[in-house]
Amino acid sequence: SAKKDILIMGWWFSPNLYLRRHKTAEGGLDESFQLKRVLKNVAQARGVSIRILIFEKPPFCLDYIDSQGVIDEFKDSDTIEVISHAPSMLNKFWSHHSKMVIVDGTWAYIGGIDLCFGRYDDEKHRITDPHGERHDPQDFYNPQYKEFSKESYSIDQTMFARMGWHDTAIRTASQQETHIAKHIFEWAWNQSSGQGVSEKNRSLSIEEIKEDKTP
Repeated sequence: SAKKDILIMGWWFSPNLYLRRHKTAEGGLDESFQLKRVLKNVAQARGVSIRILIFEKPPFCLDYIDSQGVIDEFKDSDTIEVISHAPSMLNKFWSHHSKMVIVDGTWAYIGGIDLCFGRYDDEKHRITDPHGERHDPQDFYNPQYKEFSKESYSIDQTMFARMGWHDTAIRTASQQETHIAKHIFEWAWNQSSGQGVSEKNRSLSIEEIKEDKTP
């Protein structure tokens, strides 16, 4: 439903994630629901501006978080911009951990779940799936047995359970709450922007934020 812009902030972002698990006639997942395809289609078909702010992992850990890979995935788009929010020089163990999606400045999802592999769940929170009926291998995740490596993951679903998730998120259409979320995003984007960020989706200045007339 986006008409103007989409703002996404997350810790780990998987472009190849499937947002829905509808199977095709051939039995595979429907690629039109793949996150990168959804965003590219919205940007191309409607001219929607999309900005994605992700965590830039430290070089000595979290090898499965491929921040540069996400940037490269969308580098040819005229209306999608991706930048990473790096740890500060004073605290290399700091982690940008906010998650939100804001659409047209009018409504937002705010919560604890990244748009990434290993998080898929349903209302029943089942931790076993021996026949792979509900979970793709990259969704059936348990770091007690094996950790991710560059978004490639698989454990024996007949032998192990996955780690259950019970993070929560809210969808708000409140003008005040969405306005606050938007300004949090803009503040973080400004903090992360620097040389190499193109003009196509440049960050807002403090003056522009103050002049924002969103109710």
